[in-house]
Amino acid sequence: MHLKSLRITGFKSFADTVELSFDQMIAAIVGPNGSGKSNIIDAIRWVLGEQRSKSLRGKRMEDVIFSGSDYHKPMNYAEVVLTLDNGSGYLADQPDEVSVTRRIFRSGESVYKINGRQVRLKDIQAIFADTGLGRNGYSIVGQGSIENIVNSSPQALREIVEEAVGIVNYKMRKQEAERELTTAQENMDRVLDILEELNRQRKPLEKQSAKAKRYLKLREELKAVDLFRFDERWRDLSDRLAQSDAHIADANAQIKQTEIALHDADARYQRLRVQNRNQLVAQEDLEAQAESTRQALTTVKESKVVLAEKIRHGQNDMDKLREREKLQDEQWQSAQNALAIAQEAVAAEQQKLKDLTKKMGRYQAKDRALALSLQTIQEKMDRRMQAEQALSDRRSALAKQQSQLMAEQASLETRMTIAQQNLQTIRADIQDRKQQIEAMQVTLEARQVRTEQLNAENQTLQKQWEAENQTYEDLLNRYRLQKNNLQVANSKWTYLKNAQDRYQNYYPGIRLIMKQDVLPDVVRKAVYGPVGELMDVPETLTQAIDTVLGGRSQNIVVAKVETANACIELLKKYRAGRETFLPLDNLHFRSLDSRGRAELLKQSGVYGVASELVSCDTAVRPAIDSLLGRVVVVRHFDVAKPIRKRFRQLTIVTLSGEVFYPGGAIVGGTSKKQKNSPIAHKAELVRLQAELKTLKTEGAVLKRRLAEQKIKIDDLKGKRAALKEDQTHWEQENWQQEQCQKALKQHLKNLQDNLETAENTDRDLQVQNENRKQTQKTLEQRMASLADRENGEEVLTARKADLERQRFKLREALSTLEIQKARSEEICRQSNRLLTERKTQIESLASEQKRMQIEREKGSAALAAAQKDLTQAQAQIAEIEEKHQRITAKRQTQNENQKVITLEIETMDGQIRSFNHDLVVQNEAKNKLEIAQNRILAVKEGLEEKIRTRYDFNPLMVSDWLADHDLSEADVSEKRQQELSQQIEALGNVNVGAIESFSALNTRYQFVRGQYRDLESSKQEVETIIQALSEAMTTQFAEGFEKLQKSFGEIFKILFEGGQASLRYEDPDHILESGIELMARPPGKHLKQLSLLSGGEKSMTAIALLFAFLTLNPSPFCVIDEIDAALDDHNIDRFTRYLETVADKTQFILITHRKNTLKVCDTIYGVSMAKSGVSKLLSIHISDYTEPKRHS
Repeated sequence: MHLKSLRITGFKSFADTVELSFDQMIAAIVGPNGSGKSNIIDAIRWVLGEQRSKSLRGKRMEDVIFSGSDYHKPMNYAEVVLTLDNGSGYLADQPDEVSVTRRIFRSGESVYKINGRQVRLKDIQAIFADTGLGRNGYSIVGQGSIENIVNSSPQALREIVEEAVGIVNYKMRKQEAERELTTAQENMDRVLDILEELNRQRKPLEKQSAKAKRYLKLREELKAVDLFRFDERWRDLSDRLAQSDAHIADANAQIKQTEIALHDADARYQRLRVQNRNQLVAQEDLEAQAESTRQALTTVKESKVVLAEKIRHGQNDMDKLREREKLQDEQWQSAQNALAIAQEAVAAEQQKLKDLTKKMGRYQAKDRALALSLQTIQEKMDRRMQAEQALSDRRSALAKQQSQLMAEQASLETRMTIAQQNLQTIRADIQDRKQQIEAMQVTLEARQVRTEQLNAENQTLQKQWEAENQTYEDLLNRYRLQKNNLQVANSKWTYLKNAQDRYQNYYPGIRLIMKQDVLPDVVRKAVYGPVGELMDVPETLTQAIDTVLGGRSQNIVVAKVETANACIELLKKYRAGRETFLPLDNLHFRSLDSRGRAELLKQSGVYGVASELVSCDTAVRPAIDSLLGRVVVVRHFDVAKPIRKRFRQLTIVTLSGEVFYPGGAIVGGTSKKQKNSPIAHKAELVRLQAELKTLKTEGAVLKRRLAEQKIKIDDLKGKRAALKEDQTHWEQENWQQEQCQKALKQHLKNLQDNLETAENTDRDLQVQNENRKQTQKTLEQRMASLADRENGEEVLTARKADLERQRFKLREALSTLEIQKARSEEICRQSNRLLTERKTQIESLASEQKRMQIEREKGSAALAAAQKDLTQAQAQIAEIEEKHQRITAKRQTQNENQKVITLEIETMDGQIRSFNHDLVVQNEAKNKLEIAQNRILAVKEGLEEKIRTRYDFNPLMVSDWLADHDLSEADVSEKRQQELSQQIEALGNVNVGAIESFSALNTRYQFVRGQYRDLESSKQEVETIIQALSEAMTTQFAEGFEKLQKSFGEIFKILFEGGQASLRYEDPDHILESGIELMARPPGKHLKQLSLLSGGEKSMTAIALLFAFLTLNPSPFCVIDEIDAALDDHNIDRFTRYLETVADKTQFILITHRKNTLKVCDTIYGVSMAKSGVSKLLSIHISDYTEPKRHS
């Protein structure tokens, strides 16, 4: 096996990814100091699992990450990948190529991989144990570490020797076994504590268990006595109930006869009521007619008053209209006067406009005369121009000289302009660069703000992600809880549904009949089922209906009496007890009459008749009506009391279960039986069905919200990744901006130097310009002498200017007149517009006068019509009063007839009250019988409740139990019953669960004892393994150490050409713990301490020991950093010659500065570092330039 390649990214000075490829020959790494050569060895040591940052020349492990330079930004992670060729199978259970990867982030997080699969650090350390590449390995020697081997303490040297002799794996296994031994001992201590605690608990629990067994035995005997006494008492109560039923049937017959007589009297009473009602209707019609006439009379009288008021208002309106006409006349006269004034103003303004026009004509004639004088003067000036031609030649000569001077001046000014422009350009560039630098500084500051914003956004996103993730966890918990609730509700529903299908809540006889397979087909089809299954009860009425029905909810509805008989025979055959049947063809019951029902429903707090409040199939409706047709459901107890007094023949039940029986008995309180009744179970099924639907809907909503929340979390995760990428990109741009700012500052400095040069040039040009100006001044003086001869022309010019001034003033006067004329024209236009408005106002007033005249005519006509309507209203009043008198007479006659019918109704009402009194007396007698019966039934039900509560038995089950148990010889007297009860009571508090608890505790005690024995056995096994490992380590270390001593002595003599060297134990009696001492004596020296050796001798001694290690346990590869630094050329030659002898078994990678060492290398890697602070790599294969060497 050998090192195939090494890839480094971001590790120390290797910011960019570099890869070194190696063959099995000797390779060298060269380069100047500080270029990063030793970082390669650090990278190899680090990827193989080095955890000591000091060994890597750092303070913290994160220091190995490239920290940046002036030209390269810092890295966020470091990664080294080491690839080994394992074709020889050196590493067992590994492929032909093994890749080891280690990566570290600035956060401190580290990742280890083998062949791309993430592993633990200990997995990497285990692979390279005993190969010389481990933690204390000898195959990687860092810079300056060669002498440390010689100077090592005996214990440190021993650790290196252990790696060489190959007992590191044994040592690691032994340490692991010792840790297991410690853990086993700790577990044994804990188990022993548990055993002691369990033993303390066993003793009292064992006594409680014996007491509980005694209690169960007594309770079982008491059960037999209780069941016998119950059966005897229950049969007696059943016989008494049968007698009570017969007496109640006789009372019902008497009540039936009285009710028939009452019904006939009530029919006559109702007919009289109808006649009376018809009389009342007729009387109400007459009353309505009378009221109609009264209303009509009132209406006509009100109309009369309205018409009178209308006439009065009409007259008032006519008076106001006349006043408005008078006002209109005054306004018309005022408008006429204003019109005359406006016409006079227009005439005056027009005369003023004519005067202004005449004055403007005079000013225009004067302007033309001045224009003619100006023309004459201009002609004189033209003639004088011709006389000046003679002076022109002389002036031309001077002008030529002046032009030449001006050309030179222009050239100089051009140069000055160019210099000034250059100065301005440089100054502008300087200002621009300063502005750019300032802008860039602002940009950098803004980018810094943006960087902080990105960090804040990252923190915000982190918080949002945490919040959304917490929301997701909350939703997930709610979903799990809801799912659990759904499963619980579904289990309850399934259990209750199965119980309902198997009729588990019904008596055994009902279950037998409803099995369907024990009945003939004809009978089976005629059995509808128990009442509780045949009707649907609203949830709010469940307790009321269940209470009032009681055991009757288990009555079986059948089609015919024959069907009931067949079922009874079946019960007898199977001894399944007694059941009540409701044959639809044999039911006789009395429903509530419509009158009583209507009156009942008017009462406050009444829900209605119970049979109408439940739903059922039409076929079984008679059975439901027979049970609930005379039962009324009300809101609460206070509502029931007044209704009970009015409807004594009805049973009244409240929502909370209080029952008012017709006889006066009131039943209330609580009963555990209701919770297990068929109706309650059916209501619970309906409630659970609704709850399941709600839970499923909520589950779907939560599942959808979970999916949406997951999308939010993924979205935030994507945003965080994108933001992280933006941050990295932003940091890179910040670094580029900073470099650009540095370049601009340098450019600014260059421009400031150029500005100083340009200012010097500008000062020279200014001096030349002053000289040229002086020459120009001399020429101007000579030109002035010629100008004196031209003074004659100035007189004409002055005269011309005077005339032009006069003409200018004249034109100003004309402009003033034009403005006055325009103002006068505007006044004329406004006066004409006002004149038009006055005329329009006069026309409008004339139209208003005509409209008001028309209104006056209409008002007069309306007054006449209202007077006519008033006359007609007075006639209608007289007619209506006469009609009202006729209706009053008819009402008196109708009242007399009404009195006769009322007297007869009172007579029939007395008869009905008499019958009702008889009925009340009979019902009271019946109620007494029912009360007595209810008492017997209450005692019977209490007895059943007691036996059901105590033993969970019903009467049929008691009979079956007694039939199966022979009590002929048992003492079942009441005295024995009392004795057993007293004995059980004397036991006091009994913990029946102690039997099971003691059994469980005892089982656990035996189990823990077994665990303790297993731990003892495991401890002995581990101790045996440790003993075996110690013996194997002793044997292997002794043999390996002996070979190492021999090899070290031989190699030392070869390298030193003589001398002696050896290794020995500090404590030969304990070779596994003893330190190792090194002794070396070069030829011709008798040194007692290694510290007296020279640097080169120490290095050669360490090299000899290194080669001895490699001879004993050849390492796949060996990396050495400047091991030859302290050697002279002669020692280097001896070192390289021996190096070539072992290079066939071990691959060597050398870091060196010595040319003699490079002679034996086949591949050379050059490492350099430019100004960027990043290490670069160059490789040279010597075989490409020379013939390959063959190692001996």
